[in-house]
Amino acid sequence: MIRIAALNDTTVVEDYEESFKSHKTQTKEAQEAEAFSLYHKALDLQKHDRYEESAKAYHELLNTQLLKEAVLSGDENEGLKHPGLMLKYSTYKNLASLASQKDDPSTAMEFYLEAVMLDSTDVNLWYKIGRVALRLIRVPLARHAFEEGLKCNADHWPCLDNLITVLYTLSDYTNCLYYICKALEKDCRYSKGLVLKEKIFEEQPCLRKDSFRMFLKCDMSIHALDVDPAEAKAVIEEALELRRRRQALAIPEEEPDLQLAQPISHFTWRCLETSIIDKAKKGSKRKRIADEAGEPAKRRSARVRNTKCKKEEKIDFQELLIKFLPSRYSKLLIN
Repeated sequence: MIRIAALNDTTVVEDYEESFKSHKTQTKEAQEAEAFSLYHKALDLQKHDRYEESAKAYHELLNTQLLKEAVLSGDENEGLKHPGLMLKYSTYKNLASLASQKDDPSTAMEFYLEAVMLDSTDVNLWYKIGRVALRLIRVPLARHAFEEGLKCNADHWPCLDNLITVLYTLSDYTNCLYYICKALEKDCRYSKGLVLKEKIFEEQPCLRKDSFRMFLKCDMSIHALDVDPAEAKAVIEEALELRRRRQALAIPEEEPDLQLAQPISHFTWRCLETSIIDKAKKGSKRKRIADEAGEPAKRRSARVRNTKCKKEEKIDFQELLIKFLPSRYSKLLIN
């Protein structure tokens, strides 16, 4: 009887495991069917220019159980074999495309970066990231994107062409000449390469000699070909305009000069200290009055009583002075 009971128990366990596996498989298949149905719905809406409804459907798709559970395994060779990962990757790309069509490059960049975290082997995705980065004037990011794109496909001309402009913008002339050389090896009449090559030599004549061996594999005609002046001007202006826009972003906003409550009568440290302390006290007093104006009467009176009970705080005038002084003067004061 014991042996029969044991066999019966084993059979029950095996039946339960089979039933569980079957239910799990059915559940997974149902999740996949639901997710793919929602994806095709979103895609169809996007094709018919119903962008808001399409974006809503894509976001619903990202919240499905299948896509929430889809995570990278860490094995680069495995790729996007999981159905949820494939859907998530396509969804992020499509959301980025919708954002670009709405002229929202910041949102588009967020979704493109989410997509490239899942699959970094798509040259077209890197190219799109680079183009959006240029719209946002994030030039170093654009450089990285175009370089990664060329790692995926060394013959991808749009990445190569844009990278040359970006490298000139960043004043990385050595690498710019390297990629110009690669481009001229493919097309000896490549006008942008010919123009920027000569422009770099004009700005840094020493690079003409230093890079001579670099261009030995190119057709010798590259040293004699002329480019239409209007076209040459447009090529240079494109790169310089991008440089100017990037430099404009780096200029800090001007802060207003410090207005002292009490003018400095004599140019001495003592007079400066007195003026700064006087301003600090008046500023603190104004803030206290403003705070009290918004307090209930009982709370304010209680705070006043508590303040009277406290000992008078000692003011560190040197610390106050340091806060208002420029860094070069504060260092002298500390020393």
